[in-house]
Amino acid sequence: MILGLGWILVFGTFMFYQAHLGDLITHNEELPDGWDSDGASGVAAMLFGWLISLIYTLPWLAIYAFIFSIKRWRQNT
Repeated sequence: MILGLGWILVFGTFMFYQAHLGDLITHNEELPDGWDSDGASGVAAMLFGWLISLIYTLPWLAIYAFIFSIKRWRQNT
């Protein structure tokens, strides 16, 4: 569930950013610096959005596992 929702959020963020750039171009407004040098960020968001969410989740899962192990240890003693 974390991977699926994380991928949707990462890819959705990319899509909304691209839509924002399209709106700026449509209204002839100034584009932000570096808008044309993002490389393959769309491909990375599409293929590795799940990995980005997993990397951000791992520290929280480690903290949860540590607290859970302490709780189990205290119940056994």
